[in-house]
Amino acid sequence: MGGIHKWIDFELLSGLAKRLPQTSFVLVGPIQTDTSALTDCPNIHLLGARRHDELPRYIGAFDVGIVPYVLSDYTANVYPPKLNEYLAMGIPVVATDLLEIRRFNKNHDGAVTVAMVCGRV
Repeated sequence: MGGIHKWIDFELLSGLAKRLPQTSFVLVGPIQTDTSALTDCPNIHLLGARRHDELPRYIGAFDVGIVPYVLSDYTANVYPPKLNEYLAMGIPVVATDLLEIRRFNKNHDGAVTVAMVCGRV
């Protein structure tokens, strides 16, 4: 959900898709960066932009909402709006270890699972 930007961790997504070939990873949103790192992953589906009123239907079909951001100076203080969208729909969320996710978890009893990526996937 949201724009497909350069701060999404495509290496992480690609590694997960290869380790979990029976799992579909669906990314919904305008593609605003090079996604060629995902081309050899048939279980990653880039749907592109969708109308805002269609998003609840997509989120409702997800088993898990993901926030796979690269850890960088830019993302150090980014609060991903998709977090609210997932949680409002009752979807469990797995995210990379963003500072804002940690802050959110402090105030919301650890509502978001933080993926600890050791040595990459």
